[in-house]
Amino acid sequence: MLLAALALLQQGPLEFAYTDVTCIGYEEGVCRRDPSDVILVDGVYYVWYTKVVQGALLYPSGYDGTVWYATSLDGTDWREQGEAVARGGKGAWDEQSVFTPNILPFGGRYYLYFTAVTKPFSNSGPMITRTAIGVASADSPRGPWTKSAQNPVLEPSWDFNEFDSSRVDDACLLVRGRTIYLYYKGRAWNRSPGQTMMGVARSSSPTGPFVKYSGNPVVRGGHEAMVWPAHGGVMSLHSAAGEAGRTLQFSPDGLHFERVSDQTKFPMAPGAFRQEDGLAWGVSMRGGQHPYLVRFDVTRG
Repeated sequence: MLLAALALLQQGPLEFAYTDVTCIGYEEGVCRRDPSDVILVDGVYYVWYTKVVQGALLYPSGYDGTVWYATSLDGTDWREQGEAVARGGKGAWDEQSVFTPNILPFGGRYYLYFTAVTKPFSNSGPMITRTAIGVASADSPRGPWTKSAQNPVLEPSWDFNEFDSSRVDDACLLVRGRTIYLYYKGRAWNRSPGQTMMGVARSSSPTGPFVKYSGNPVVRGGHEAMVWPAHGGVMSLHSAAGEAGRTLQFSPDGLHFERVSDQTKFPMAPGAFRQEDGLAWGVSMRGGQHPYLVRFDVTRG
């Protein structure tokens, strides 16, 4: 399978074309960032993302946002539908922010994963606030969403030597056989975002318990990761962070990854629209003073 992936990439790295979209595109005073994967249900595309409105203390950071969603009939003309997941109440583990969502259809229901932080919040120094990952479920992609009583379903390690002792974030889900693979980015205590690595945790249930793979981190880099099924295994695209930053990686078993290509250009914080065995397009982020979302299409690779 690795040889098949290598053969596919002999043309060179993946290339992308970008298209501005409606309603979730640029809007002064509004930040829309960190889109989920895209799913198609009954002829309608769905995407979830972090939304922050200017005036928020940490604007445009995701550490001061909530999860919203939009729908489309063609993947370009979107309509924002409203908030999907709100912050938790006073003293809750998700009181400060809920952000970086991702979606998993499973067993006839929908599971919306999100990162969260509590209050008081600090993003630096010895008192940095640890992140955790939770999940909410619904019978429809339109909600209403109910947060799991098992939340958070994934937390940082309490061993400060571990790669994910400060941050677990950006859940990205694949189902292989009867097992749910939750890929996430982790950062060690007192490390910078540029030292982020990718780990994986597994469960037979979308609400956990998720058990971290003993061989973590599975990729030593990539501040953001996007995974999709390919050649019976898993392909992963990594942005500029760590030893494996700016690379395309492949794993035949979803656990043991190897670099198959350098990747100098890539979508920012991408979410994939996955085909049965490949990647065609998705939604990504553009930064700046007021970050927003765009569509990307794979044009080569």
